[in-house]
Formats: sequence, structure tokens, C-alpha cells
Amino acid sequence: MALWAEDVRFELATPSDFEVLVDLHVRSWQSAYAGIVPDGFLAHEIGPMFRAWRRDELPLLQGSQTWLARGRGRVLAFADLGPGRDSDATSARAELYAFHVDPDARGLGLGTRLLSTALEGLSAQGYEVITAWVLEANYAAHRFYLGRGWQKDGRTLVEKVGSATLREVRFFTVISA
Repeated sequence: MALWAEDVRFELATPSDFEVLVDLHVRSWQSAYAGIVPDGFLAHEIGPMFRAWRRDELPLLQGSQTWLARGRGRVLAFADLGPGRDSDATSARAELYAFHVDPDARGLGLGTRLLSTALEGLSAQGYEVITAWVLEANYAAHRFYLGRGWQKDGRTLVEKVGSATLREVRFFTVISA
């Protein structure tokens, strides 16, 4: 699928985007985390989990927002972000809660452009730093963030997903001087 710059627009999500965001989130996890997260979880549990999460949890995060990359009549990528939730978060630290690109649209530069747009919005709100938790075994995501100037800060956490115990590492970047 070839996309030209004028074919893609970046905008904030609306409630009418709910189902397409759940679908994209599921397909992205199934593609990016195959071999990392148990197959049964990806096949049967991830959809209901994201449906409940998007419906019940995200609206409770005051100040959060979801940016979309929309092109050729569909959502190609999204970034959920807002105030940092970690114990060491400050009022100047934001967090990238979820960031996913349609598996068919990876490698086109959409993720970089969407992330830049979202970070500009955070900077305008006074945020100076943003963090993101990334699965330790998701080397493609590590390359993405490191290639855009993000750094690992040494913090890790362990999360139970289905029957798997997964380690995450925290990345950060400065978004405002």
C-alpha cells in the first residue's frame, strides 16, 4: 500500500472511533507480539481485554488523548498519551500509554509522523518529558524508539499477560526544553 503525505491526516480520536481502535489494537498486538505473548491470549483474550480497557479505563485518565493517523478512509495508527502514571511521575512528565501502527502500514513513516504530532501537542500543554513502557522482547519497538532519540532509563517492571510473565523496560525522551 503506497501512501503519500497528503493522503494521511492526524487528528484526535472521537467516541465514534471506538470499534476501529479496538480492532487496530488487537491486530497490532497479534502481529507485533506473536512469539512473545502466548498465542491463545492473542487469539481469544486480547479483544475482550482491549474492549473493556478502552470503554472503562481510558476515560478516567484526566487529560489523556488519543491521536490517529487516518488515510485512505481508515485509521492506520494511534497513540494514547497523557499524564504520567508511574510513582516517580511529575506534572511535567507525560506517558505514552499505547502506540500502534496497522501491520499493513508499518515502515511507511506514519508512526514517526504521528508520534511527532502527538508530542507537539504535549509540549504545548507544558509537558517536558514523556515515558513509554515497552516489552523487553519487542526489539522492533526498541529500535523504533532508540532511532528517534529515546533512551532507556533503567526502570523495569514485570507484568502478567495471560499465562506469560513479561518484562517491560521504560524509555523516555525530552519533548520540551
